[in-house]
Amino acid sequence: RVCCRAFALWMEGSTQRCYGIHSALSFLKARRPALVLGSGGREHALAWKLSKSAEVSVVFVAPGNGGIGNSYGQAEPFDASPMVNVDLAITGPDFTDVISFCRQHDVGLVVVGPEQILADGVADK
Repeated sequence: RVCCRAFALWMEGSTQRCYGIHSALSFLKARRPALVLGSGGREHALAWKLSKSAEVSVVFVAPGNGGIGNSYGQAEPFDASPMVNVDLAITGPDFTDVISFCRQHDVGLVVVGPEQILADGVADK
């Protein structure tokens, strides 16, 4: 619920503070990468919609699926940001690979698709 609420507020352009996020507009300062965790159709739809945002430079999807491009050069038309499959180990309780990837790539938003990843505690890290 935390991630869904923060994501909904961010998509609405709200300035309301939410669960540790300074404000929805704090993400708008610069184009930054986003990370979507999951490999199903729901995650593909979330990644596709994020790729249409002017505030997102690239959408990384871990572990991704066959419908998502594998390089920065495969952006869709109409100025969409590229969607890139990333081979990350999404295993709890530490999620060290996810955390180090986010720090290395300066990820500004993480969207979690599967409920099990949330239940394992990724939002607590």
